[in-house]
Amino acid sequence: MAEEKQVPIEEGVFTMPSSPSEEPKLIGAKCPNCGEKFFPPQERCPRCCYERTEQVLLGPEGEIFTSTAVYLPAPPYSGPVPYFMGEVKLTENVLVPAIFAWDAEVPPPIGAKVKLILEKLKEGEEGVDLMGYKFKPIGLGSDTK
Repeated sequence: MAEEKQVPIEEGVFTMPSSPSEEPKLIGAKCPNCGEKFFPPQERCPRCCYERTEQVLLGPEGEIFTSTAVYLPAPPYSGPVPYFMGEVKLTENVLVPAIFAWDAEVPPPIGAKVKLILEKLKEGEEGVDLMGYKFKPIGLGSDTK
């Protein structure tokens, strides 16, 4: 039987856990000049324009900063609509664009605690699962009817 293989849909965005007990982390950057952390990583600091940044791991928890419904999906998303996206403010005070793992009919509430998860976005060549990151609300029922 062939081993199932999961790979990031894009390298350098998040870590892939090597065991079930390991949590994924986002790959961000930190400016050695001003200390600002940000995501996605960039070579130049967006705050002070310092020309070199250092890679840091971010997350995996935060809270919903913005949230909205999307009715026209854009690639690589190919799931059901509406789906919900917005921004998550990580515990490191970094804002991250996010799709929410949330199956209710309304967006998850602002301020809700969330946790980073990885989910299959689509199947790649030779049956490889292409994985993306999402944030799942913690401690909320997804049914808000």
